[in-house]
Amino acid sequence: MRIKMDLSPDEVALIESRRKVAVFRSMKADAERLIADAGAKWATYSESTGMGLSFSEFCNCCDCFLPKQYRGSRKELFEAVKSMIAATEQYADRIAQETINGDGE
Repeated sequence: MRIKMDLSPDEVALIESRRKVAVFRSMKADAERLIADAGAKWATYSESTGMGLSFSEFCNCCDCFLPKQYRGSRKELFEAVKSMIAATEQYADRIAQETINGDGE
């Protein structure tokens, strides 16, 4: 049995606002996973082929796993993956250097 409730305009606005926030958070989480996944797939592809990270090569590679709704934003995805890889390499270099120097735990 459904109960009909009469909501005030403020209550309706609050509900709609919360729904928009929930959708935004969900879409953001999906995009974050996509970027991480694209970075991991690119790293695997790059290691197996020896290809460097260029936009054209990324586009050729990423179309294999990039959902159609994101293909219009390849450049932004490329930049995000490039930044993620640079940060990962910087961190990995530091960890490796600390290990070699005996500074690591």
